[in-house]
Amino acid sequence: MAPTVSTNALTSVTTTTAVSGGNITNTGSTHATITASGVCWGTTANPTTANQVVAGGTATSFSVTLTGLPATYYVRAYATNSYGMTGYGNQITGTGTTVTPSTTGGTGSYTPASPISLSGVSGQTISGKFIGNISGVAITLANCHDMIITGMKISHTVGSAIVLTNCYNITITHCEIDSVKSGVYAVSCTGGIVFNYNDVKNIQGPFPQAQMLQFDNCKGAGNSISYNTCDNQPGKSSPEDIINMWMSTGTAASPIMINGNKIRGGGPSSSGGGIIMGDGGGGYQSASNNILVDPGQYGMSIAGGSNSLLASNQIYGRSQSFTNVGLYLWNQYAPACANNTVQNNRVNFRYSAGQLNDFYNGATVASGSSPLATGTVWTNNVDDQTLTTSILPAVLFGTNK
Repeated sequence: MAPTVSTNALTSVTTTTAVSGGNITNTGSTHATITASGVCWGTTANPTTANQVVAGGTATSFSVTLTGLPATYYVRAYATNSYGMTGYGNQITGTGTTVTPSTTGGTGSYTPASPISLSGVSGQTISGKFIGNISGVAITLANCHDMIITGMKISHTVGSAIVLTNCYNITITHCEIDSVKSGVYAVSCTGGIVFNYNDVKNIQGPFPQAQMLQFDNCKGAGNSISYNTCDNQPGKSSPEDIINMWMSTGTAASPIMINGNKIRGGGPSSSGGGIIMGDGGGGYQSASNNILVDPGQYGMSIAGGSNSLLASNQIYGRSQSFTNVGLYLWNQYAPACANNTVQNNRVNFRYSAGQLNDFYNGATVASGSSPLATGTVWTNNVDDQTLTTSILPAVLFGTNK
């Protein structure tokens, strides 16, 4: 007799791939052994081993990845025993046309898509697609301009969700980004990079690309990272800095705007935290009205550069093994940290040993070989013990959808 086998449900479905498998419950005879198993699929019902086959080995339970799938297809597990008898499992119908991924903030319907890579393109809108369960980057734009990425879901990517190189006037808005290496990595862009009203959770890393967003040597006017949410759950994420401005510079009339973001969760990195400006230098950056809860080793900072503003933010951090300081200004890099303003911030942040450690003002306190920051305006920054985890709502992800 033929072996008895059942077919596993389809998972990790994209436009062209899916995962299935089977479980063998009977070899067909007391003396029979399993010599082959796997999953067969085709475009007509009841596929057999004469159709497309992905081998699964000889174990009683197996899982395989199907590739090159059409829009609609039929799947059955199979098993062959040592008497040459082949048994088939139940049939499953697969489709790569639409998936409805669940999110914390609700559900949404997207069209599954393969990773997108464009070079030298302008005037396009990328929207309404789901890109996930991939080994690389979801969306790559190089030398592109005047593009919109909106209403996308990007989930479970080994690479970053979006990488921009030598681009300008790229708007990313109302997207959901979940369990990726980094959210957005923008390098050598020249203005008009807008990342507003997006929901992000569980940044995976590893370092150095382990941010919700990082600017790397970006310059020019019209840049904004505002009104986003980022929720990193302990044990499910490993971010470095949530927002990192590396050697990036706005203009006096149009600084890089980092406003109104809601950030929860950071660590266990001993160097990463919430929002860092002037990392490696740069300047003309403005961070205001952001709310951070347990963001990591630090809350917010100006680590170098000049002519930046850090104002009217709320930062709460409980004592954890990796926590250090809530808000700091530090002449950490050359060129000098100069002419920056830190004002009207409210902080309640605990060092790892439990003591209060809200502020470090590098304009008045030297650190090692780093000289004092010059031209600093530091005013009305206060410890506020009324700040608790309740300054953020219980649900963040999905609220910008």
